[in-house]
Amino acid sequence: MIGRLYGRQVCAIDHRQEELDEVPEGFEKRCMDARNLQLEDTSFDHVTFFYSLMYMDAVTQQRALREVFRVLRPGGRLHLWDAVIEKADPFIVHLDIDIAGSPLSVDYGVYREEAAQNAELVAERCRQAGFHLVMTAEQDGQFCQQYIKGKDGIVMQ
Repeated sequence: MIGRLYGRQVCAIDHRQEELDEVPEGFEKRCMDARNLQLEDTSFDHVTFFYSLMYMDAVTQQRALREVFRVLRPGGRLHLWDAVIEKADPFIVHLDIDIAGSPLSVDYGVYREEAAQNAELVAERCRQAGFHLVMTAEQDGQFCQQYIKGKDGIVMQ
């Protein structure tokens, strides 16, 4: 979704090549694991998780968040959107998205007992990775959050 909106400014990452092959062209795509990003330290100003955390168990989320912290520049921003999941037996969320005037409908789903998550749990994992919460909003079982990477624990404005 983010690649469709920001085009060549985006480097999309997924650990499954077939997922990258299914999305339109127009931005960089790299097959790699979010727990071990083959990227240099402090190489990005922004990182986005768009309905990605729901597919990761707690340990994977924590490792991926630490990697994101590593690759973000001081003052860099982490933007995330995801769903509140009380129970996944299965859990499916339907989104109707308008990307620059082009409507798109998409479903994301997961079927794992340990998939439960909410905004507070994600915020705690982000805090443990070193991020500072800037904004959080929740509506209709969805949440979005923005974090900043501070230099030496100081929030950069």
